[in-house]
Amino acid sequence: MAMYCNLSMSSTNSAVTAHCLTTGASPVMSITVTPAPSTGFGLQFLNGGKIKNEGIEIAAGITPIQGEHINWLFRTTFTSIRN
Repeated sequence: MAMYCNLSMSSTNSAVTAHCLTTGASPVMSITVTPAPSTGFGLQFLNGGKIKNEGIEIAAGITPIQGEHINWLFRTTFTSIRN
């Protein structure tokens, strides 16, 4: 299961953007082992675990000074990810 969302709001001098991510557990941690020679196999791949990712990112920006020869843009971002 995967869920993605995106939210954006902007005006002439400011902007706010938010992203969120949730993915279900996926068996992507494979481990390579060498089995006994009597098995007749050279390599064996085992599932080492499951990974689940959740996160959010919020970005905001503002232009407090905007003129003919100068533009001052201030941006900041907050990110939180849990694995």
